[in-house]
Amino acid sequence: MRRTAVAFSALIAISAASPSTLRAGPSQPAAKTTAAKPASKPRAQAQAGHGPLAPAVVSALQELSQNDPQVAVRIYYLAAEAYQAQNQPAKALEIYEAAGRDFPQNEDVLNRLLRTYQQMGKTDELPAIAARLAALRPDNPNYIQMLATARFTKGDLAGGLAAWALAVSSHPNDANMHLRYAQALQSHGKGPEAIGEYESAAKLRPDDMDVEHQLAQAYLGERKLDEAKSAYERILASSKGTWAQRDAMRQLLSIARSRNALDKTLAGLEEQASKNPSDMTLQWQLVEGYTLANSTSQLLATLLRAAKVAPEDQELHARLITFYVSQGQWDKAIALRKADAEKNPADANLKMQLGQTYLSARRFKDAAAVFSDAAKMYPTNAVFSEQLAEAHVYAKEYDEAIQVYQDLLGKATEPWRKNNYKARIEQLAKQKQAAQ
Repeated sequence: MRRTAVAFSALIAISAASPSTLRAGPSQPAAKTTAAKPASKPRAQAQAGHGPLAPAVVSALQELSQNDPQVAVRIYYLAAEAYQAQNQPAKALEIYEAAGRDFPQNEDVLNRLLRTYQQMGKTDELPAIAARLAALRPDNPNYIQMLATARFTKGDLAGGLAAWALAVSSHPNDANMHLRYAQALQSHGKGPEAIGEYESAAKLRPDDMDVEHQLAQAYLGERKLDEAKSAYERILASSKGTWAQRDAMRQLLSIARSRNALDKTLAGLEEQASKNPSDMTLQWQLVEGYTLANSTSQLLATLLRAAKVAPEDQELHARLITFYVSQGQWDKAIALRKADAEKNPADANLKMQLGQTYLSARRFKDAAAVFSDAAKMYPTNAVFSEQLAEAHVYAKEYDEAIQVYQDLLGKATEPWRKNNYKARIEQLAKQKQAAQ
């Protein structure tokens, strides 16, 4: 007890500049399974290398470590935290290093030491600590990843990859381990080796289309087009109605184009669609294919045909509007936008889209009417009023635009917004004068 009191007295002195440190709630205690008693060593040897701790504290800690390792670890933590509170990270690090020497099998101690090295940018020390954690808990892939990353950071590519290879060999039936190793290989330019790991993961999880997608991407990266095609075909067949299916469509069509077989592929899809006109997967494949081929007439015909099959498909509807906008067919784009806004009068986004389409078509008065209506419906949304003002500017109706901004200025509460409105009013006044 006397030696414990000595240790605590010294710690109180250390933390005098920050007494709250000792009163704060305890940090995570070291797990009982890892707080093994340290191996005994000569007193002189033990005291050397404990950094800023006083010899009396070191002596007390050594004795306490044998009798109550949990308390000894806690005292190390208090000492390190006290130095951290006094903005003395180097001294705190020395304490953690001492704890790491006295408790080499304590997972929490080693984690704290690792984090301190990371915070101080001591990358040279990271691999050794990460290796100790990985050896202590070989079942934890996070430690393997830390070890590999630490070695990669030091430029030790072979060592980093060796850490992953060891982890995979220890967990051959863990698909996630194969995936993470594959990603590490791929990120370091080892594409062919990465494919082998992706293939192993795909065999372990044959129904996981996310794994299949990563495998397909790896095949593409190595220009293994036959293998990529097969992988994307599996995704296309198994992931109906998902982003993965749409991506598979695009990739399969891109592969066909790279082989100068896009026209043949599209002809085959058209034949299938004629037999199964309600199959939206086929229709979407044709949409993506004609978009890739830049065949505007065939694309429009396909969009219109698909819209009849699935009139409630909002993505298809949006693609049709985008097509009309891209071709400058403003009347048709506006008609669809207007129908949407009238069908859903409370949808602010649809009003915004209609107004912006009017602006793009240079129908400024129509745009102003839409934004004016929206501003009345949503008086707290300044965006509609701002768009209304800019519609007036496009129409060279400067007085109306200035009036809208003055109204906004009177309602604004944020200083930055007020400054923006004032600056815009001044700009418009100059534009009005120059136009006269």
